[in-house]
Amino acid sequence: MSHVFVDEQAVAAREQRPSEGSAMVGPRVKGNGAAESMSSLDAQSIAVQWIREVFLPKKFGQSFTKKKLTLQSRTQHEFDAVSDDNEVVAAICLNAGTTATGKVAADPLMKVRSDALWFLMLESTPTHRLMIFTDSTMVDLIKQEKKRDRFPRALEILKVKLPSGLAAGLRPPSG
Repeated sequence: MSHVFVDEQAVAAREQRPSEGSAMVGPRVKGNGAAESMSSLDAQSIAVQWIREVFLPKKFGQSFTKKKLTLQSRTQHEFDAVSDDNEVVAAICLNAGTTATGKVAADPLMKVRSDALWFLMLESTPTHRLMIFTDSTMVDLIKQEKKRDRFPRALEILKVKLPSGLAAGLRPPSG
């Protein structure tokens, strides 16, 4: 005779999950536990898409896609925007460099540093390795980091001004 042990908490948790294909309703939760509205996530996706599909092609005269590139370790990393000829590679950051209280935004800065490392690990060095920012406080922060030799000089910093409708969708709600 075999015994079957049931983890009741696991079963209860499974039953509360939405089934495959069902739409999730309500806010998504970020890693730090803060709720983020679906419209904010949509605005971020649309802003990145606009940079990749409108701004960069205008600036460089070719199309861009999200693409995985091979690293020196023979693994791959997906970059936000890669030109058709692989000579322009970009990471896109929509975050501000400071918090609402004026302190350095540590988590977004760590993400930017992580993106910089991926560029340095590329197997083939593209002509342009771009760090694209939409917020001037982040641009200022990265320029300060570069002056202190805490950020790779080989990476190009590019500030992109989003169309007003996209920029407004990225702002946190006031109130």
